[in-house]
Amino acid sequence: MFLVRYSGTGVVVGLFLLSKWGFVRVAALALVIQLPPNILLQRGFASLPTDFFVKSKKREATDAQQRQVDRLVAEIAARAGVEAPAVWLTGSISRIAAGIFERMLIINPSFYYSLSKQARRGVIAHEIAHQYDQASRERLVTDLGIFVPSGIADAAIVLDLLGRVQLDGAALSACIVFVIIGKLALAKLSRINERQADLLATDILGEKKPMLAVCEEVSRRYPDPLWLPRARLLRTHPSWQKRRLAVEKHKLRRHPRRLWPLANAIVALIPWVTLIAAGSLLAGAAPWR
Repeated sequence: MFLVRYSGTGVVVGLFLLSKWGFVRVAALALVIQLPPNILLQRGFASLPTDFFVKSKKREATDAQQRQVDRLVAEIAARAGVEAPAVWLTGSISRIAAGIFERMLIINPSFYYSLSKQARRGVIAHEIAHQYDQASRERLVTDLGIFVPSGIADAAIVLDLLGRVQLDGAALSACIVFVIIGKLALAKLSRINERQADLLATDILGEKKPMLAVCEEVSRRYPDPLWLPRARLLRTHPSWQKRRLAVEKHKLRRHPRRLWPLANAIVALIPWVTLIAAGSLLAGAAPWR
């Protein structure tokens, strides 16, 4: 679900092209156009073979290294109860030490092989934990609940500055507050997700040593910035000290944890409900000029 993140851009462009429609109907149109491709893309990605995601990628590792990492990823994915992602060992994406995107796990080999074996297991388990959480459609709720309204509020501010929409002081203030709250909420959710992935990784592995090794070894390579206390509200990751303490205090739980099917089904309906609501607005809403 990544196209919905551009809802604000869609509203800005749409209102310039369809100025007579008004703000509300253009915003609804942006959702109607963006939601169906998102749903189809999400289902399409799920049906593709794993090799598809790395077929054209240039590896920066030997065949032996690739097989070794593939085996470890497959082992931990099996323990987590999820499908093993495709593994791409590359240093070409300089800002990424390790990360999982859709069904592809990207690992920087220079980072990975600088760690102990325990820490390597912890890094992979942490990323597999993110994949396990994505199965609960948490990201979909984040996109629709925060990215979309925050993006539309951003668009309203831009359009007001350009004179295409005229907001009174209260409406403009509300949009600014909503954008700020959206950014803070996204940062907070990201920190929660990172801490949750640390704890879930310990449950997947059945021990704490790998994640404690990650906290100790990676913190030396990527230390917390000195300005962390003043910018902590916008940080996407907790401090290493907090992550280590959370792992130390965590009580190991049996894994895999079963997601509640009814809750998952309800969340799956959210995009369709949003689409129907947007379509109703598009058909009958009074324009907001």
